[in-house]
Amino acid sequence: LLNVAGSGQSGRPVPGLGQLTIRSTDANRTRKFYEDTLGMQLLCVEPVVPYNFRLDFFGFPDADQGDCPLPPSHPGDGQGGSFEDVRNRCWCYQQAYTTLEVQTRLEAPGGAGNEKLSQHADDAEGFWGFVVQRTGAGGEGQPCGRELLVDPDGVRILIEHS
Repeated sequence: LLNVAGSGQSGRPVPGLGQLTIRSTDANRTRKFYEDTLGMQLLCVEPVVPYNFRLDFFGFPDADQGDCPLPPSHPGDGQGGSFEDVRNRCWCYQQAYTTLEVQTRLEAPGGAGNEKLSQHADDAEGFWGFVVQRTGAGGEGQPCGRELLVDPDGVRILIEHS
């Protein structure tokens, strides 16, 4: 895809990792954490009603990271946009940066919660978490080093400041 003329991806650098998927027990709490604590932006929401879950996509969009830092349809676009607009789904997969996909169960009919999606237990082998690299640190008032955060569902996030 990256070398196919007309794909919109020609000439872009090959990304190291396109998407990371985690699971959450509470979409609103998780969104607040990733937006407020990490500064990520919600890019797309995809309800998958037949299978009773939804996907929220987050990223660090930047004007220097592609032609369009915001999804085609979003609140505040002046056209009544929505993160649930189907146009945002393909756009999300075509960005030159890693996106975070958060899977959350939808509420069952009548408002009762259904079974929850789960992560590995803290002591289980396998997925540990992920690393966010922040460049530009080290200047006046900006510390270098590492910081470990844990999201509301126990996913560990290592922040590397350089």
